[in-house]
Amino acid sequence: MIGKSVLIMKTISPITWPGGKAKHFDKIKQFLPKDMKTFVEPFCGGASVGLNIIQQQLASIVYFNDLNADLINFWKNINDINIEKISQISYPKVKTIEALQQKLNKINLNNSEKFLINNALTFNGNAWGTYTDLRLKQNFNDNKIKKIIAVQNLLNNFYLPNKTNYYFDNQDYKKIINLFGHDKDVVWYLDPPYFYNKGKPYKHSKINFQELKAYILKIKGRWILSIDNSLVIKELFKEFNIYQFEWFYTSTNCHKQKLKLGKELIITNFKN
Repeated sequence: MIGKSVLIMKTISPITWPGGKAKHFDKIKQFLPKDMKTFVEPFCGGASVGLNIIQQQLASIVYFNDLNADLINFWKNINDINIEKISQISYPKVKTIEALQQKLNKINLNNSEKFLINNALTFNGNAWGTYTDLRLKQNFNDNKIKKIIAVQNLLNNFYLPNKTNYYFDNQDYKKIINLFGHDKDVVWYLDPPYFYNKGKPYKHSKINFQELKAYILKIKGRWILSIDNSLVIKELFKEFNIYQFEWFYTSTNCHKQKLKLGKELIITNFKN
């Protein structure tokens, strides 16, 4: 640990991402080693874990990676988001999708701003989602602007007494493990796509979990794997430390819906 964070609140990612850990960093933190120097996140997604590592100054170097090129370009260029411009086209300045579209036709947006708007207005950040007035009110509002500002300031180390170096990369996770896996001082947090969807394996997932385990075994340092709870995964990683958790997923189409209770596993190759 480098030092205590001067920030009180957790950093919440401005990006909605399937399986995001924005609300659950405190649970994950209890498994993190106390002496981290380099922290690597091969499936960073919404980047909530790594962002909080930076905020609380738990490592000197944080390395983010994801296979989604548009996502990584967003993170690399988050400082290009014009807060004043985005504020003028978010709720409550704009209250309907129709009014938003009229404003969007009159302004130029860079790729980071386009990604932010699309992610905010489609359910769970899916590219195929449909913009709705409800999503505009719930997810593209003043609170979203505050999250963007907070992360911009965080990544610029405006509030931190000690600078944390960070990097964003767009590679297959296997390349990242081949790059850093030999280093015993690296701490890994692996949060791959979920294995199950409503009791059945995800058809769209590109992750071969047998192959994933084979690469994880190459890692010489300490690692933490978070994944949805399944007998297949438990059996596959049975020689390691397996912990079960339940938490509510907060990504829903409507605040009136009942929050979904998720069952997840945290698997480690070490104990604190």
